[in-house]
Amino acid sequence: MKNPDPYRGKILDYKAVALSFIEQTVDDVPITFIHIADRKHDYFLIMLKEKGNIKEHDDIRFWGTPIGTESFEAKDGKQRTAQVFFGSHIEKII
Repeated sequence: MKNPDPYRGKILDYKAVALSFIEQTVDDVPITFIHIADRKHDYFLIMLKEKGNIKEHDDIRFWGTPIGTESFEAKDGKQRTAQVFFGSHIEKII
């Protein structure tokens, strides 16, 4: 998904691996930022709730709507682009 525009406002679901988390609380609202990857793409998932029992390297499924892209430098020093999703739900795949 190089261009998320045609998918904005639509709820999509993906299976991937949770890589890292940043959890914050703003005005008593929990916000979780999750870096997720599958075999082809990187994703950032923003959720207005806690991540629950999801841990790093868990296989997960998430539902959300794409809201844009974000570029970042990966651990290997290469520049990467990720799809950013506003998420509605995440669950661990058992």
